[in-house]
Amino acid sequence: ETYLEQGKLDDAIEYFNQSVELNPANQTAKLGLSEAYVKKADQMTDKTNANGAISLYNEAIKFNPQNAAAFAGLGATYETLE
Repeated sequence: ETYLEQGKLDDAIEYFNQSVELNPANQTAKLGLSEAYVKKADQMTDKTNANGAISLYNEAIKFNPQNAAAFAGLGATYETLE
């Protein structure tokens, strides 16, 4: 079971970041990093954490521009700010 599956998101982010640093072409690590950022941002759904969530969703998009969950979460977070 991986850190991501265990919900240890900070550990997963650290691990995937290290993997990307060692091999910037590692698509598996980039996809995992994107997923970890989305899961962490999803936990920050209230208005007080909106800026942190927006930052994490943007990081997720940076590593996987096809991550629909990141775009959906980003939109929903902006909506809470209105």
